[in-house]
Amino acid sequence: MKWIPVFFVCSLFFVGMYLLPGRILGSDFDGVPGDFGDARLNNFFLEHGYQYFTGKTSSYWSAPFMYPDKRTLTYSDNLLGTLPLYIFFRLLSFDRETSFQLWFLLICALNFISAFLCFKKLKFNLYLSAIGAYIFAFSLTFIAQIGHVQMIAIFCIPWIFYYLIRFFNSWDAKHLGFSFLGLVWLFYCGMYLGFLTALLVSIVFILNTLLKFNTFKNKLSQKLFLRQICLCILLPVLILIPLIIPYFQRATSTGYKDYKDVIPLLLTFRNFLMPTGEPWIWKKLIVLNQDVPFAWEKQLWCGGLLFGFFFYYLLKRFTGKWHSKGISFILISSLIVSILIFVNWGLGFSFFKYIRHLPGYSSMKPIGRIIIPQLFLMIWVLLYILRAIMIKYYKHKWIYLVLACFAILDHGITAKSMLRYSKSTSQQRINEIIKKIGVHSDSTNHQIKAIAYIPNSTENPVHVQIEGALAAQQLMTPSVNGYSSTCQTDFGPFWEKHDSATLLRWLNANQLEIVKDGILIVR
Repeated sequence: MKWIPVFFVCSLFFVGMYLLPGRILGSDFDGVPGDFGDARLNNFFLEHGYQYFTGKTSSYWSAPFMYPDKRTLTYSDNLLGTLPLYIFFRLLSFDRETSFQLWFLLICALNFISAFLCFKKLKFNLYLSAIGAYIFAFSLTFIAQIGHVQMIAIFCIPWIFYYLIRFFNSWDAKHLGFSFLGLVWLFYCGMYLGFLTALLVSIVFILNTLLKFNTFKNKLSQKLFLRQICLCILLPVLILIPLIIPYFQRATSTGYKDYKDVIPLLLTFRNFLMPTGEPWIWKKLIVLNQDVPFAWEKQLWCGGLLFGFFFYYLLKRFTGKWHSKGISFILISSLIVSILIFVNWGLGFSFFKYIRHLPGYSSMKPIGRIIIPQLFLMIWVLLYILRAIMIKYYKHKWIYLVLACFAILDHGITAKSMLRYSKSTSQQRINEIIKKIGVHSDSTNHQIKAIAYIPNSTENPVHVQIEGALAAQQLMTPSVNGYSSTCQTDFGPFWEKHDSATLLRWLNANQLEIVKDGILIVR
């Protein structure tokens, strides 16, 4: 019955879409992935992109927050790679928050579809391709990143590695070009994703080159092949430059992060056993999350299926039963090398200390996010092993159903432990600020050039700052409010305290006066 594999694939897709984005959004479509801080900041960035590309604001890189600072978008990810999806929903007249929800929903679907098509291209059957795509798109590893929605657009990753491996099998330069173009797209989706995946790509590339050195050396001696390789490198670099230059300018003006800031975020092998949320079948592992600095950035548990088969492969390799140095060997070796780079070997030493000298990597702190591109390589190896086992020992299709059910249970968490916030509550709070702005603007006689929201509140300063920025954005007015992981020195005290004294300090640092320069204070 030919419809059974198709039904199997569709069922896994819809189960995953329900368990992850479906339960976050809720039956009333009121839930939004993330929290009142980072998630709404990313919503602010997407809305700014929409306003820029529809001609409602004149500058893209100078997003209207942290006024009067310039090029403020370079303090964080810009989400350009997935911005067209958000713009599409905004053009359909959905509001800012609903467009953000639909953007998230569509990206989750794209992650599954992309991985499924890639695994099919790798000659896995429909059953294994669907199981692999499910783990890739809806895993505990992925769920752990929901609080950082700039990390969820991972649909480029399968094709980056697919074409990279295919290049070393076919020696067709265009495949290397496709891989690098996919990597560039990933950079546009998220800088962290781009840099971390680029590091893993470099490791895979180097290992392939070493194993096939003589062939690669002979190919490079051919002028046509060499020109093609140069073109495949040059074109992605030229596309990437417009994105990199603003961030490079920001880094040179504000300085780079010190290695001592990264030390608390270095990994230990314990981190790879730490699950996110409240897992259905891995609850006892939660105890490992206790007393771990920045634990939310180190919840790297990839599930029992991947973890078990990872060590199954190592066991077969070390006992001498598997000798091949093919794709699985390269993928596993790359995983191990990439893990060892980020491990704290004692007294804060790690090999990442040397990697940080490469352009871009000195600005990175939450290095545990390397698990996202690693996940795809692990799944790839898993499917190779499962296919070999099925061919040798099993002929019954019901085994795939068992594997699918285990994958679902393996990566399931309780709905209450999913990180989400209420869209209606957020909109209500923002609208209340907009009303206050209206009252204050009616009572002022000077032209308003920017809004500073400084309520007498002990509430989380991140929430206050982003709500003030979102309210001003809705009114198409620049905002003094804002926050990011980095900012100018004099702005830091203001976003932490949001009071008159810190506001004046920030304005004075920029030679601004409240009345003369049109700053509307809203309390």
